[in-house]
Amino acid sequence: MARNASASGAYREIVERLVSFGIDKSEAKIEAALIIEHVCGIPLKQLHTFDFEVDDDMSEKIIGIILRREKREPIQYCLGAAHFMGRKLVVLPGVFIPRVDTEILVVEAKEILFKNKLESGSILEIGIGTGAISTSLLCEFPQLRCTATDVSDRALECAEKNAALLNVQDRIEFHRSSTWWDLPGKGEYDLIISNPPYIPMTHKSELAPEIIKFEPHEALFGGGDEGLSFYEEIAARGADLAQFVALEIGDYQSTSVPDIFARCGWVEGYIEKDLNGLPRVFCAKSLRNQVKS
Repeated sequence: MARNASASGAYREIVERLVSFGIDKSEAKIEAALIIEHVCGIPLKQLHTFDFEVDDDMSEKIIGIILRREKREPIQYCLGAAHFMGRKLVVLPGVFIPRVDTEILVVEAKEILFKNKLESGSILEIGIGTGAISTSLLCEFPQLRCTATDVSDRALECAEKNAALLNVQDRIEFHRSSTWWDLPGKGEYDLIISNPPYIPMTHKSELAPEIIKFEPHEALFGGGDEGLSFYEEIAARGADLAQFVALEIGDYQSTSVPDIFARCGWVEGYIEKDLNGLPRVFCAKSLRNQVKS
């Protein structure tokens, strides 16, 4: 980092450094803006009217982040934060990072809850990760309650931080468990929601180094040749627990996932596409669970 650089000059230098070790320029510009805001405390757009000199402490922090990115550590881990549904969330290293594509899952869940007058109901999230999905829904519906599970202590720690940050901690119950079907309150959920591990191991070589080297593999890879094991488990066990299901899927699973759920007694299944026009969310209704119907 050039000595006595201005913040706008530092931004340009960060972009150059990021591009130099293989990050796409458009992505580098986004990341550079996030770094400047994180370290200097000012959004990039304000530098046009209020530029300033980056002091030694700021410069050292910027260099530290750049060195971590050079090793392809995800920017969210470097900054300790990610944006999701317009909110800034804590992201701890080793916890699955929320993506923009997953926002469509929240949108569809909101639609299910609203249309079926379940705004004050109860949801179960399987594999809560950072808590991005459930905390977003709890923020939207002030009377909604949530039970959340994960197999990772680190993920549960992160989700608890975000629940407290967004002041929804009193309406969410956390469980470290892989047997979500045996939790207290069985059969009392209105909606099961999840972004489960669904990438087949055969696709491992296609993943970016940020993902494969740093993100938790248990949150990425589903079992079986097509990565469908978690969908099979949710379809079979979830029909007796909840009225509705909303799940993120891989864009290559838009036929297999609906078939799995149809065989297990789920009806009215449909697929929603993400902003890129790819199949991203599967939703359905269970006829076997009549607890709240």
